[in-house]
Amino acid sequence: WYFNKIPITQPSQDSGVTLTNITKEQAGEYYVLVLGEYSELSSDTISLVVVNSVENVKFAQIPTILGPNKTYTIVLGSETGAIEAQDITWSFSNNAVGLSPVLPEKTSATLTTTATEGNGLLRVSLANVCSSKVLEQQLTFSTIVSIGNVSADAIKIYPNPASDVLTIKSEAPINRIVITDINGRVVFIDKDSQSLGREREINISSLTKGVYVLKLATKDNETIHKVIKK
Repeated sequence: WYFNKIPITQPSQDSGVTLTNITKEQAGEYYVLVLGEYSELSSDTISLVVVNSVENVKFAQIPTILGPNKTYTIVLGSETGAIEAQDITWSFSNNAVGLSPVLPEKTSATLTTTATEGNGLLRVSLANVCSSKVLEQQLTFSTIVSIGNVSADAIKIYPNPASDVLTIKSEAPINRIVITDINGRVVFIDKDSQSLGREREINISSLTKGVYVLKLATKDNETIHKVIKK
């Protein structure tokens, strides 16, 4: 066997010799020569091209909460550098967005929303001669904003997104807290005839991942907030 015209194996009289352990640093032209006792019997040339696996590709930039009639950019990235995929296919599970992969490499896409509420699944399929991978991300559409005659600093809800405990602080005593999913189903309610105090901690670890609506009532106001369970 020769690699770029340099012998890399010793001549052998065996009936067969196999070249193994070709690493990615050895991209180039391989040449095998088979000799008979008096003449050349056969020869062949193999060109080896190194292609990065798509297994390390992930979403490098992607929003998870989308507002109505807005345009977002979604970008793919790889820990190994360039994304060397011969085929990249973008798709979305419903008609709530206009999805336009950016040509020619299609490693990014613009997404224009038309929906105001609900969810959808973004899917990107990648493949090359070495590997294939499917990326999926749940996207949520929401127009929920805080309402009520309350300053932005009067109520604090954190962390948001949260996975276990959600803390609520209010300048005014809290009378009632209700959390519903985006379909209006009540998943949590905390109320008292007098007051719940000015700070509450709510355990949301049992909720499924997604967007929820938190309604907070004080003596004089009711506000609505968007919270995310991650």
